[in-house]
Amino acid sequence: MDIKERWLINRLHKLIQLGRFHETDILSLLILLRRFASHNNTSSIKQLADFVAHINKDRGILKQYLKQIRDYLYDTSGSRELLSLKPVYTNTIIGLALNNIFKCMGLDSIDAYRMNDVTISIISLLQDVEITIDDGLVSKLGVYISSTNVLLAGDIVLPQGHTASFWIVSAENNHELQLKELGVGPIEFTGLTEAFCLDGKFWLEQLPRKNLTGQCCLKQPFEKGG
Repeated sequence: MDIKERWLINRLHKLIQLGRFHETDILSLLILLRRFASHNNTSSIKQLADFVAHINKDRGILKQYLKQIRDYLYDTSGSRELLSLKPVYTNTIIGLALNNIFKCMGLDSIDAYRMNDVTISIISLLQDVEITIDDGLVSKLGVYISSTNVLLAGDIVLPQGHTASFWIVSAENNHELQLKELGVGPIEFTGLTEAFCLDGKFWLEQLPRKNLTGQCCLKQPFEKGG
């Protein structure tokens, strides 16, 4: 790692600590840590960084997991074992991996609450990504929210022709976003999401797809604390 790379990482680390970052800062951090993570037993960060860096989303653990689900659903042999369904990455997994890297670099750990915000930013970054599973079959990723979680899901067409969503990345909705009118969810964001933290206050906004330069249609902040 050269001096400029280290300076950039230090700056991004400080922005996260201060609660002044945008999801594009998290994208930059993943790219900068990509090579470093491969040598420091932090495979989850390396895999996520590889995933966001590759133009063709046809490899990696997220693709493997969705393919495993798809193969299980289409298996008609009658001898398949029960498949365990759980997110590949959680805010805990991502937080531990990032803090392990920061520790190796002599930087302070980021608290779990803020690491959860980082995970939500990663979820937002991966919205609408298309993963090639097999034989041209594509799974499109969507962002969902419930009263307890913010989730990234991959869609798979079932043998009956219906589409089902399977959680692949999860974070906690610990910001008291009001969902009473929507129920407990999970509810999918229909617009494009944008995640950022401004002066310690975390926001997940929804941008209208037809007019991305217009005013955001969701102005609900995620606030730390009560």
